[in-house]
Amino acid sequence: GWRSGAEVKLSVGATSPAHESTGSEVRYEWHLTAGPEGTPVDLTTHQTWLNGALLSVDPATGALPLPLEPQTQPASAPVELAATSAAFIVIPNAGAEACM
Repeated sequence: GWRSGAEVKLSVGATSPAHESTGSEVRYEWHLTAGPEGTPVDLTTHQTWLNGALLSVDPATGALPLPLEPQTQPASAPVELAATSAAFIVIPNAGAEACM
């Protein structure tokens, strides 16, 4: 059943029979949370953390600090998602048939 504060691990297939792994494939991850890792989560906060760093806009222009750098992981490693987080994950060389 559902457990508050649980971490989720997913195995994402990064290869297909048409795309054999060389062991060097990577994926890029952008994780959004309501606080830094290891702190109690306040879902009413007006702050957003990106990959463990407070995400803030330029007060004068309202612009985000660009580029928004991803975390890099081996494509074959499990995807780890903190509770109450959202993530954008890109696997450039996944070889997924639906994307070909």
